[in-house]
Amino acid sequence: TQNRHTGSFVLIDLQTNATVAAGMIRSESVGPKPQEATGLMGVTVEERTERYGHHAAAIHLGSGEIAVALERALFEQGCFVVRLQSPSPQTVAELMKATVLLVIEDGALPANWFRIAGQDKEPLPESTPEAVRATVQRLQQLGVFTARARA
Repeated sequence: TQNRHTGSFVLIDLQTNATVAAGMIRSESVGPKPQEATGLMGVTVEERTERYGHHAAAIHLGSGEIAVALERALFEQGCFVVRLQSPSPQTVAELMKATVLLVIEDGALPANWFRIAGQDKEPLPESTPEAVRATVQRLQQLGVFTARARA
């Protein structure tokens, strides 16, 4: 045919070499795209914030043990949380657009220190459970969690 978007096709079973279907595409679609036809739109940051009960935040931790425990604690609270080791700035930026709480294992920080992006680094208690509680409390103070998450 003259149009590369139309033509005929044959489907062949790879095991038996039998023809299982044949068809023809007679014309190119000229209607609205499926998204336009249904009125569907992408998910907004506001919708994600409402659903997850938190804004995006990057939490840098010097201890892998605390990072694992914090990831678990936030997950158990229903947060959209991802733990990464040394992610690229592009990865962080893309995940922040998706309203993720990023728990980043950061080798540049001492073991019992943490930093929330945009803030100064802060020390953490020695015990892992206390360090997790202190980090969650700091996230609350910074307004990362919405009213829905606090309810």
